[in-house]
Amino acid sequence: MCIKGKHMDRSIAEMIKKMRKERGITQKQLAEYAGVSFSTINRLEKGERNITWGTVKNILEVFGYSLSVIKKPSKDSYSTNEEIEA
Repeated sequence: MCIKGKHMDRSIAEMIKKMRKERGITQKQLAEYAGVSFSTINRLEKGERNITWGTVKNILEVFGYSLSVIKKPSKDSYSTNEEIEA
């Protein structure tokens, strides 16, 4: 299942790119550690690829996080956030 909405895809992609750069690892290394292809990471960071929950989970685990670090906008307002259940 893909994460719906370009806003969510982009914000997650930006978060992943920031974490990767802060840790000084390459896209190729992240792909290897997360068990995905280099092109998945590359296209994800460029905003050219939909993100599956499985891919996000694998990537976040590389950085020591779980899906609970991701916030989901509520249906009523983008200023109110709720946790996404894994």
